[in-house]
Amino acid sequence: MAFPSVYEMTNPLTTVRKQHFWEYFSGANLPYTQEATTDTIQNTYNDDSGIGGATGGWGTRFNAGHALVGREIQSITVSIKITGTLNVIDMTARIYGSTKATLRATSTAISSAGLNTSYQTKTFTFPVGSRGTIQAGDHIMIVTDSLISSGNFQCQIKSGGGSNTHFTTWQGLANSFTEQTNRELWYNPIVSSPPSTSIRWRENNIAGTCTRGMDDAVDGGYKLIAPATGYARGTIDFDQSALDVGKVRQFNSDGSVNVFVMSHTKGGSTGARVVCGLITGTDFYGNGTSRSAVVTTDTTTKYMHSNGSAGANETDLTITPDGNFHSYKIVNTGTTNSCSVDGVLSGNGYVATSTNVPTSSKMQPNFQVYVGNAGSAGTAQGNIRYYEAYNT
Repeated sequence: MAFPSVYEMTNPLTTVRKQHFWEYFSGANLPYTQEATTDTIQNTYNDDSGIGGATGGWGTRFNAGHALVGREIQSITVSIKITGTLNVIDMTARIYGSTKATLRATSTAISSAGLNTSYQTKTFTFPVGSRGTIQAGDHIMIVTDSLISSGNFQCQIKSGGGSNTHFTTWQGLANSFTEQTNRELWYNPIVSSPPSTSIRWRENNIAGTCTRGMDDAVDGGYKLIAPATGYARGTIDFDQSALDVGKVRQFNSDGSVNVFVMSHTKGGSTGARVVCGLITGTDFYGNGTSRSAVVTTDTTTKYMHSNGSAGANETDLTITPDGNFHSYKIVNTGTTNSCSVDGVLSGNGYVATSTNVPTSSKMQPNFQVYVGNAGSAGTAQGNIRYYEAYNT
């Protein structure tokens, strides 16, 4: 019989559960957008522009300092008309980088059917889970991939460029856009919000800038890479929940289990480590008051690390790291911490310690990579496929 989690193999679902969390790092979770929306408006016009007899479109560029830079776009409403007889085409709004080579998001399509020679407002909506966040130099363009054969596709604009923004046209889907810095597009409004965040995990760069995301490899899981700079480190944890309610500490140092599958595939020396387990703080290395019960691994040694009020203790698991994925299970009781690797319950790959174990603490899941002083250890890369925690 297949069980969806380790907890359910040993605890009947007819019993009352305590706090229980599990996650397959499949990339399947949809992002969660905080609904703090803003309407950005430019509703002055004294001219119009557009394209005709070609594919392409028109839109607006946002430079550094504009209020929409760093915001996730939900929709844009623009004013459109035709001249002549426009053949029926589909139009979409798209978020591009500085050229068409970088496409960040595409809205649902709107048909030109029903457009006439008077201006009408049309709203282009970016679906949840497929939205883009504006970066400095990005463009929002209203585009058709179909040839406009018998009319012009026009928009309202005003003379004079805006503050950190200006009008842009795109004739024939060329690689580059035509920047018209002395004009500005009419839009009313562009609806935006803070960028999407993970529904469960917060991604955090504590020092340096870490590379992170789903690994483009069979069964690669989620990867986290710290660069070769002094004390560079990055984490994922629960410190920002989906509803932005702040810190979340739901697991008990005096009675909890966590199970995870991870690998450590890079690192030049013992100073480059990958860490996974339950901690009270947010930074395993940089927060001396953080209580923890974790596995920490470098290129030569795997440890069971316990950190209580009296200090820290590392116990060698006496197995050699090989860069492959392994399963780990840590059991916390408040008097002992034990760790087994790949199901081993004695000998190499199993330790139990009562030295400096965390007690009377609320804890959270934490996966972290760390590079030592001056980056002499090289980069550190960890991958994680599965994580589970539950209280006993």
